[in-house]
Amino acid sequence: MDASSYVQDIEASPPHASLGGDAAAGPPGGLPGGPPGGPPGVIPLARAAPALRLLGMPRVTDIVDATYHALHGRDRAVSIAVLEHARHAAPPPPDFLAGEIDSALAEQIYGASVAEPVSCIAIEGGYVGPTCIAISGTTALFSELSMHPAHHVRRVVDGLLGPDLPVRHIAGKLALIYGPAHQTWGHWICDFLPRLHVLARAGHDLSTLRYVVPPDLKPFEAQLLRAVGIPAERLVRYAYGREILRADVVLVPSGFRTDDCLNEGFAEATRAWINGLGIAKDSAPASEKLFISRAGAPGERVVINRSVIEALAKARGYRIVYPETVDVAAQLSLFASARVIIGEYGSALHNTVFAPAGAKICALRGTSRHPGFVQTSLCAALGQKIGYVFGDTRSQNVEQRFRIEPQFFERALTWLELA
Repeated sequence: MDASSYVQDIEASPPHASLGGDAAAGPPGGLPGGPPGGPPGVIPLARAAPALRLLGMPRVTDIVDATYHALHGRDRAVSIAVLEHARHAAPPPPDFLAGEIDSALAEQIYGASVAEPVSCIAIEGGYVGPTCIAISGTTALFSELSMHPAHHVRRVVDGLLGPDLPVRHIAGKLALIYGPAHQTWGHWICDFLPRLHVLARAGHDLSTLRYVVPPDLKPFEAQLLRAVGIPAERLVRYAYGREILRADVVLVPSGFRTDDCLNEGFAEATRAWINGLGIAKDSAPASEKLFISRAGAPGERVVINRSVIEALAKARGYRIVYPETVDVAAQLSLFASARVIIGEYGSALHNTVFAPAGAKICALRGTSRHPGFVQTSLCAALGQKIGYVFGDTRSQNVEQRFRIEPQFFERALTWLELA
């Protein structure tokens, strides 16, 4: 199997795919508790195929919650630096809402959650599976904060139950900073690049580390990595399906996001990597009014009357921006000069992390649960105001097509001017 096919296969895997082909209705034992009678967060693979036939690598027998394993396991090869403890949290409420929403969506907007602990795990002699799955001896680690949920780790391990794979050794420390869906710009902004700060806070010199990157590294990903000070010679391109990586020390920094909640260090971590970009900023106060269009984005979450909404924004002095037509450096400078940003909910709108504190943000989205409300937490962490205008969609609809009512949008435009 070539690398690109392997990537598409494991990243498109269905939830709760079972190891070795066993049918399963969901995660064993109701994660994160694990199976009845077993320790929390541990998923034994006793019913797996006979063995992982990997040259020089032991058989994987368990999938374990990474933090649990590091704190409570007896694996002497694994250590952990806990930087922020878990806490109960709730996304801060938006500054305004327009459009009709039901009680289920209101619960999602205002509901409480748990921000998981932020940590950096070190594994001596650790192995690395595709999409940066960390493996210590016979144990594969899962972590929601690293975007490696248990069902995904199971699917990756299942993919390793094939032909013999050679193990490539990497000298020194090898950092795992990306995960599934790395092709999405927003995940680099929200989930991956903040992990560099976790590594630094755990005492690691970023300039001496090696960094795993996927076989299908996109140009924008390489550009971002260079911009934050990681040159090409520090990258280790992983050929999925053709090899397993092993390093003297594998470093597994967590992210800061649990669902729509961000742990408290996110703002500091984000400022740390953004400050290293050297974005050109005008000394004058931010003045740009931007409308970020998804007209050139994939055909999901489509505003069906986009032309009407864009015309209303343009009439109020907004500049219509199509992100795919603007290079990375120019995009960042543009957002850094913005005082008001309207956009269809998606990765491009997460560029508000580059906008100044006090900026006002308005997101257009459907009433489906997907894609969540992390934009609210992003804005709160960085001292920005956020509001939403909703168009009606079914609650479980992922590929959403919705209409933004012009009168609701007009109210939002007025609020953005007066707030």
